[in-house]
Amino acid sequence: MKNILLVGTGWGSLGFLNTINSEKYNITIISKSNNFVFTPLLANSITNNFNLNLKVPNIKIDTINNVDFNEKYVEGSNKYKYDYVIFSHGSDIQTFNIDGVNENCYFIKDTNDIQKIKNTINKLENNSSITVIGCSLTGSEVVGNLLDLNKKNNKNFKIFAIEGVSKPLQTFNEKVSNFVMKTWKENNIKMIMSNFVTKIDDKNIFLSNQKSPLPYDFSIWCGGIKKSFLTELILNKINVQNRFGIPVDDQLKIIGVNNAYAIGDCSYNGFPPTAQNAYQEGKFLGKYFNSNFNNDVYKFRNKGQICYIGNLNSVFQNGEIYSYGKLTHYFNKLVHIYNGFQISSELGFNIIESYFNKKDE
Repeated sequence: MKNILLVGTGWGSLGFLNTINSEKYNITIISKSNNFVFTPLLANSITNNFNLNLKVPNIKIDTINNVDFNEKYVEGSNKYKYDYVIFSHGSDIQTFNIDGVNENCYFIKDTNDIQKIKNTINKLENNSSITVIGCSLTGSEVVGNLLDLNKKNNKNFKIFAIEGVSKPLQTFNEKVSNFVMKTWKENNIKMIMSNFVTKIDDKNIFLSNQKSPLPYDFSIWCGGIKKSFLTELILNKINVQNRFGIPVDDQLKIIGVNNAYAIGDCSYNGFPPTAQNAYQEGKFLGKYFNSNFNNDVYKFRNKGQICYIGNLNSVFQNGEIYSYGKLTHYFNKLVHIYNGFQISSELGFNIIESYFNKKDE
């Protein structure tokens, strides 16, 4: 059997593993972790006890630090030969090299990060100032969960939502963004829009359009993604410069390289760096291998974006279709349950159990 080397355990990897005919290929998985993390519910784990880790069996825990496309191997603490290699190692957190972000902010990448955030919040005194920097999907969900935390635990945290553009969820319909701001304003979220963070120290956040710095006690950074070390290494190996990731063609092959593919956030083909796109890419690649490399091309099927914003409200948009409010919140829950079962029945039941153990007020 031909050997497939799969690097990473993100959404792309799970889509591939759930589709590939494992009797046809010998598959080796290399990752820094032996867990898949259901990332769409990470921010919501701040106020919920979700079990979002799913163990992926037969993983070789290693960190890749060298790739040789001519000799067909990748290397970490061991050398791994392959007939085909698929890179699905994701991305790193984008800090824009702003002074003090790494030292003073908390990030949201996995369940360990969420536990650190929970532990720190539990130690904060009433009236502490919490800042959320970046109000795209993840940041907006963090703000929504902190809003809920205030209401349910009577903590009276001062919550600041900071965003460089003029409104949260900038890519959504204006009516959706306006609903988000209205909901946050009614629940005492202090919004600082059209302000970029220029520096952070252990007590203050310095902003582009405010003369005085903003004092804070706890800060969560949700500033987007950037290329990882491994992605940069691969780009150097293929002598390509690309600010977004590893360039791939319509069949997700790394351009200019034989028998090598890239899917998910580490790749670049013009599609959005989202969980649903990565999972669809993984499934496509599994079918592509199963069919002996037919001539189908990858097409992303956009199922829209959904976001929890607090006070039992969610917002949704898919093209020109959008909705917001309480009913969208319950639709949001159904979407997460459905997507959990798409990964595994274990994960789907974990999400259902978490929802039933936490009654909406």
